[in-house]
Amino acid sequence: MGIGEHKSECLEGMPLNLRWLALAAGCSCGLAGSLLFGPSFFIFPSTQILGAVIEAYSPRLGKVLLWIGACILTFYAAIFLAPQAFGAIFVLQVRNDLTHIALFLFLVASLALLVWCDIALIIFAVRSKRQCG
Repeated sequence: MGIGEHKSECLEGMPLNLRWLALAAGCSCGLAGSLLFGPSFFIFPSTQILGAVIEAYSPRLGKVLLWIGACILTFYAAIFLAPQAFGAIFVLQVRNDLTHIALFLFLVASLALLVWCDIALIIFAVRSKRQCG
């Protein structure tokens, strides 16, 4: 394998399913946060969503935006969304209406998608580091 082949192999973009997972995690967490805290919550996942979209056209910039966005979104989801999900468990014991159950399930699904996305991004980074490094 020549030097040029190795370098171009390391600059390849991430898999399409990982980009879709990052996009889904960002949109679902943004929507869940917007339902609870208003539409301005979409600021936090916007970097991850933008990185997932841009990564197809500019892999280096897209990966940087995606990593920064994943860190920001994970931090704010841990601060805002996770306590709301745990608080919803106690609210479900008092009020058992469909709205609270649906919101609780949406929060749990959004957080699960975010954790899955973070783990997949870490696995991708480790594999690409081993391959290129």
